Order: sequence, then C-alpha cells, then structure tokens
Amino acid sequence: MSDLKFSIKDTLDIAKDNQELKEILTKYFNSESGGTGLYFAMAKVAQYTGYPEIAEVLKSMGLEEAEHAAQYAILSGKVSGDIKIDIEKMMRSEAGASKPLGELAEKAEASGLSELAAIVKNAYKDEAKHACMLEGLLKRL
Repeated sequence: MSDLKFSIKDTLDIAKDNQELKEILTKYFNSESGGTGLYFAMAKVAQYTGYPEIAEVLKSMGLEEAEHAAQYAILSGKVSGDIKIDIEKMMRSEAGASKPLGELAEKAEASGLSELAAIVKNAYKDEAKHACMLEGLLKRL
C-alpha cells in the first residue's frame, strides 16, 4: 500500500517554500474558519426566530466554509500529514482551552451575567470532552 499516491500528499504544505503564499493561505483559512462560525451563529438565530429552513441552508453553507478552511489548512501546512502528531496537537489545544474558558466564566458570573457564564461553562465542558475523545483516539493508534 505504501506505493499508492494520493493528491493530499501532493498538496500538503504545498506553499512551504513561499512565505507570501503561505501567509495568504493562512488568511483564507482564518477567513473561512470565521465564516463557518458566523454561518452557524446565523443558523441558530434563524431557528430561534422561526425560520428552520433558512437555518438549514445557513448550516449547509457553514459546512462548505469549513471544507474550504480544511483545504487551506492542508495547503498551508497547518496539519503535518502524521495523524498521530496532529491529534496530539489538537488534544493539547483542546485541553489548554479549558483554563481561559473557566476564567471567562468566572468573570461573567462576577459581572452578573449568569447566562453567559453557563454558556461558557458548557463550552468548557465540551473542550474537556474533546480532549478526552482525542486522547482515546491516540490510544488506538
């Protein structure tokens, strides 16, 4: 199987020798990632305001933006091509997100914004869950 060639191997970090192109790809990655979040946020608002069909279109668009971001991540070398290394990196990132989220929840609570604190606490729990899930995947590799 090692003699098989796939296009992802040909495009992984394709701009590594051109810093200008790598920076442009990173900007597109950030833009598409932000677009993903905004489309999903708009979908939630559409659901809450009684437009479920609009929400579904917006979620679909958000998924397409995520696919674009993934492609730019591949092209700019944001992933290494070694799934174990990449999962370890993401596991550390997910685990590291918990402390600042905990601090944000405390600040929100201290400011009398208990609903914000509750939402952030849920995100905190999700990040911890993601880290645990990634750790479980690593054990299987």
